[in-house]
Amino acid sequence: AVRPVPPPRKRDDPHRRTPVDAWLELADFVDERLTGLHARLAELEEELVRAEHALSVAADRLARASGATPSAHVETTVSAVLTLAAGTAGDAGADGEGAAPGPDGPEVRLEVEYGVPGAVWVPAYRLTHRQGDGTGRLVLRASVAQRTGEDWTGVRIALATADLRRRTDLPKLRSIRIGRRQEAPAPSGWREPPAGLADLFAGYAAAGPRPAPRRAPLDGP
Repeated sequence: AVRPVPPPRKRDDPHRRTPVDAWLELADFVDERLTGLHARLAELEEELVRAEHALSVAADRLARASGATPSAHVETTVSAVLTLAAGTAGDAGADGEGAAPGPDGPEVRLEVEYGVPGAVWVPAYRLTHRQGDGTGRLVLRASVAQRTGEDWTGVRIALATADLRRRTDLPKLRSIRIGRRQEAPAPSGWREPPAGLADLFAGYAAAGPRPAPRRAPLDGP
């Protein structure tokens, strides 16, 4: 494309004068262009309003035509039913004294513990040590994630590296003896059976022994 290139202006040259007619023509062009753009903007805004109205009407018709029950947001709730019986004057506690009923009686504090799935945490360790120093700094961070549906804002959290869903036995401490060193005994593979194991075979035991098959007698020729 060919573009006009004005001659370079020297330092001592005076400023060139711009004719007034050119400025007036430029102002008229800008006004005409802005008038057209504003008119087009008004048309587009009116079309947008009509489209939004048509969308709302179609959505209302679809909701009226459907006989299905609208599904609400699913929330996870946990409820605990507790029954508290007030003591009488004749009831004796552990120390032999009865607690008198009434509004002035002792306050009772209840703690409810329950497990919820969908809550996990990942530990992260960071050890900082400077060369030449005899000590270091170990920082433990925990990243907690949960999808239980409960609000955990301000909740005190206790973290453990053990899996709560698996049984874990405490280690047995061996006695310290003075004498000749002996090899450690092999660990026993026996483990206490889980509760309710006998109920798994209750139906099998109630059925009784299986009858022995009978053979049909063979008649000779």
